[in-house]
Amino acid sequence: MQLEGTGEGAEPSGAGPGPAPGPGQGNGRDPARAPVRQPPPVQAPPPRHEPPAAEATTTTRVRIPRRSRRTLALGAALFVALVALAYWLHSRRFENTDDAQVDANISNIGARVSGTVTKVAVIENQPVKAGDVLVEIDPTDLQVALAQAKAAVAQAVA
Repeated sequence: MQLEGTGEGAEPSGAGPGPAPGPGQGNGRDPARAPVRQPPPVQAPPPRHEPPAAEATTTTRVRIPRRSRRTLALGAALFVALVALAYWLHSRRFENTDDAQVDANISNIGARVSGTVTKVAVIENQPVKAGDVLVEIDPTDLQVALAQAKAAVAQAVA
């Protein structure tokens, strides 16, 4: 015979006074005398690494010292100024317009002699000074013209 419960009024299973069990009444025992069943033990979660109680009451907001805030603000302002300067220096080299008109200094260049250009000595938008060589012309056409002129002079003298 097995005993249920752990108290003094424990009775053998299947025995006991009272009416026969009805629907929903379990084993038919008197609910006032029924042994109390203990729920299974619950395992505790693993221990957490929590801060001590004194630190738990403090706020979690991190305060930045006033000097650091000032340094941070000056650094951010300096960074913005450097980015603006770099943009300005870069963008001033390019001409932009909304109405397709550009104001510029235009100079016409006229050659004293005609011929085939063999070398260009400057690049686009390069500043030049008076007397700088801009292009070189193929000298063979000029040498032929010189030889013809010398021949004409020699024929006239003879």
